[in-house]
Amino acid sequence: MTEAVQQRLEQRVRELHDLVDLGIFTTKEIKIIVKKREDFEYALRRRQTRKSDYINYIKYEKNVDKLRRERKEALNIKSNKYLSDASIIQYIHTLYHNALKKFKEDEELWFEYFDFCKENNANKKLGHAFAECLQMHPNNSRVWIATARWEWDQNNSISAARATYQRALRVNKKSKELWLDYFRMELSYWHKIMERAKVLGINVDELNEKANEKFKLKEKKLQKQRRKRKTNNNNEDDDNDDSDSGSDDEEEKTHQLQQQQEEDDEDALVSESEDEFDEELELREAKGIRRAINKNTRDSSEDEDEEEEENAVEEDGDGDDTPLSLARACGVSFYSAYIPRVVYFYAMENFPEDFGVVEEFLDAYRAYEGTESSRDQIYSLLPPTNANALNILCRKPVDDHHSGISFTVREKMEGVVLAHRNFEEMVKQTQLVELKEFHVNFLKNVADYFSGSDEARSASRELYERVCVSYTKEAHPPVGALMFVCTQTSTTFQSAVDTMDNYLSDDSQVQNINAWKAMVNVHIRELNKRKEESVKTTK
Repeated sequence: MTEAVQQRLEQRVRELHDLVDLGIFTTKEIKIIVKKREDFEYALRRRQTRKSDYINYIKYEKNVDKLRRERKEALNIKSNKYLSDASIIQYIHTLYHNALKKFKEDEELWFEYFDFCKENNANKKLGHAFAECLQMHPNNSRVWIATARWEWDQNNSISAARATYQRALRVNKKSKELWLDYFRMELSYWHKIMERAKVLGINVDELNEKANEKFKLKEKKLQKQRRKRKTNNNNEDDDNDDSDSGSDDEEEKTHQLQQQQEEDDEDALVSESEDEFDEELELREAKGIRRAINKNTRDSSEDEDEEEEENAVEEDGDGDDTPLSLARACGVSFYSAYIPRVVYFYAMENFPEDFGVVEEFLDAYRAYEGTESSRDQIYSLLPPTNANALNILCRKPVDDHHSGISFTVREKMEGVVLAHRNFEEMVKQTQLVELKEFHVNFLKNVADYFSGSDEARSASRELYERVCVSYTKEAHPPVGALMFVCTQTSTTFQSAVDTMDNYLSDDSQVQNINAWKAMVNVHIRELNKRKEESVKTTK
């Protein structure tokens, strides 16, 4: 052990001489540094090394390097070509590397090393660190996201970031964090390109129209090919049968010649359109997302089979409800935010009933202008019988248009009223108790929109109280309305208890935790009231 420690210390002697020669540290200070390093080296060679031994050593070396830089600046030494400029940092990398070999499962240690590499612009080492960490933690969404963000934010490589997200989603299809972060990156990239298009004066609407026209022509061409394939198959079947021929064969040949002429004309039109505009990049990227996300690790022969299968699917036409066909509904050009829509619809295949995820996607869309058509498509596809989906749809006037600080109090109040009317209409149509609960909670929290207007807060409070009182008169009132009426109004204690007893007498509500909380709040309110009266009497 002693020999190993002495050898390690001797390897760093040149660095210490360099520090003394530059006048950064005195000989006495160097002796103190050597003694501390010796103690740390012995600690690392104990039979059971602890993580704290590495962390303490790393912190000490970071402090030494920080002091070195401060003194170097004070001495006005501008050159960065001295040995000591890199040796301490390099040894800290070595310490991290050894620590991570021993504590591979420690996620926080990995991220501490990532931060250190970023601080020192060690991009090559950071890339290797990400790769090693992903080998150890392939199911950790946080590591995948950190890697992809580094590729996008630091390296400005959209292709590398996409590849990272797609690799991550092959093994983590059910990770909401990955899908959402991938979506935000694609949305950010789309916004960046749109801003560039504005600066360059590109007519985005015209490009979208051309892309849609070309795609429609391509669809027609595929339909022609499918009809031709069917005709050929039928002809083969007819040749195998001993059926009549003659004049019918001549008519069929004439029909085929006419059909061939039509297809040639259609091909010429498609070729001309392709010369004018090419949106194949966007379509290939969308197919790449499908291929990358849906395939698992397999050999080359399986990849070839999958590619043939995908080509067959393309020729046979996508269904009306496949992710690609849904994404195309608002345009196939990149400028129409086609790629983010593809990501969204593939994500929702994994979370078909998770409307919390839908809200998070909508929130991401709302951060950018020009996403109204994509948002409207999401709203239009929400199921009309699900309370969570209807809650999102009813709140649209507030969430989409009136919650920003740029809107006036009057505009925000108009949005609240529109949302309230949506809730009333949907409740009337569906009679869903859950939707009533969403309605009450929406009005309860709506006062946050009017922090600067007492008049608006008062009006929203009156609306909330009126709705709660109205719902408590119905056969199946929401718990939120009962809680308000029983604890926030002038209702007597006995009346509140009777109301809650009547509600809890229903077998379907006995297990309702919120209802029991409301009952507890009723009794707490009464106890506090009696306590206040007792204090007043004593005085």
